[in-house]
Amino acid sequence: ICSEYTRAKFVALVTVDEVIWKPPLQVRLKIIESFKGPTEPEVTLQLSASAEFSYSKGQRLLVYAHQRSTTTWSTACTRTHRVETNEFEIVALRSLRENQPGSLVYGELWGPIVKQLTQYAAKVTVSANNGSKTVIKTATDSLGRFELGWLNPGKYTLIVEESRATYGTWQTIVVEGNSKCLALKPIRLQGR
Repeated sequence: ICSEYTRAKFVALVTVDEVIWKPPLQVRLKIIESFKGPTEPEVTLQLSASAEFSYSKGQRLLVYAHQRSTTTWSTACTRTHRVETNEFEIVALRSLRENQPGSLVYGELWGPIVKQLTQYAAKVTVSANNGSKTVIKTATDSLGRFELGWLNPGKYTLIVEESRATYGTWQTIVVEGNSKCLALKPIRLQGR
């Protein structure tokens, strides 16, 4: 989220109002909530190529757009996707926009077992605990990456749960008041 938010010129929760397919592709969007860039109620993006996200009228999307020129935008190879009402990414974007204290915490698993057998890196449970309370829990993607969402300032125990093929591990992380995006060093995953 952090790297895409930084690179994008326009990030918003939108509804697709109209798609004009004749070249160049144009998409008219009704902005529900703007996180970065244009804040008008509606915006029309003239998109660059055929490798764009597949837009259709009525979709509710979280759009990350890069400006290619003064008139052309691109959402290809970005985090643009369909969204639910309050998924953690929207909460994190609000926190980034409003400069709230805390940080979006993300990282990845690393080690020989991850490189040799990528299935062991997928769907590993990672959680952040404050004392005995689990604050947030997530699972890694197919490459062993994870995003914990927005954490308030404080000291947390990051726990990578064991699986049938790997040992669990833990480490202490500290979220500073103004860190915004906390990229953790790769966490070594040991095979059994």
